[in-house]
Amino acid sequence: IAIRAEEMPLVKIKMSQPSLLERFENLEQADVLRIASDLSMVETMGCCGDSYTAGMIAVEPPYYPTSETFERQNLSWGKILERHYGINVSVYAKGGMRVKDYLTDPVCLPLLLSDTAKKLYAISLGHNDAVWSTPVGSIASLVGSWEDYPDDFIGNYARIIEQIQEHAPNAYIILLRQSRPYALVNNGPQLNQAISDLGEHYGLP
Repeated sequence: IAIRAEEMPLVKIKMSQPSLLERFENLEQADVLRIASDLSMVETMGCCGDSYTAGMIAVEPPYYPTSETFERQNLSWGKILERHYGINVSVYAKGGMRVKDYLTDPVCLPLLLSDTAKKLYAISLGHNDAVWSTPVGSIASLVGSWEDYPDDFIGNYARIIEQIQEHAPNAYIILLRQSRPYALVNNGPQLNQAISDLGEHYGLP
């Protein structure tokens, strides 16, 4: 993508044989969406979550002397995206986090809020809430300040979203639903629906 002073506005360069140069207003909608979804256009990203995001590895006998878990951020999906797209990715995650825990754990939201604002944040939480059957709550309860929201899944998740929005008002935020098998554990389906409802409430994908 380039901007030429003599031919504003934006134009697109397609890396192909032969090269294709088009004015932005002539692009099809599908082309615009494809450009917008390219992570290489995002300089900085924050990945928020639990063990799935922290790069946790579980080992057990007979392949290892004892049953243990390790967190290796360099193996997390966020750091894999960093290497693939050449962007700067910060991981704010820890194994075992429920949305309530994420609000106060030092390596999670507090660390995110103390760091420089990123261009994009991806939130992947809810797996451990399904294990513990965290009460879902209701979008209708999100009234007033986030400090007044109820202590349930929707209320605490909304606290995370709004504090990130206050910290980085120009950032894009993506909400990731739970993956299997947690999406099917206990009230996992209801929690996944709550994540979708939160996305609709805040206008987030």
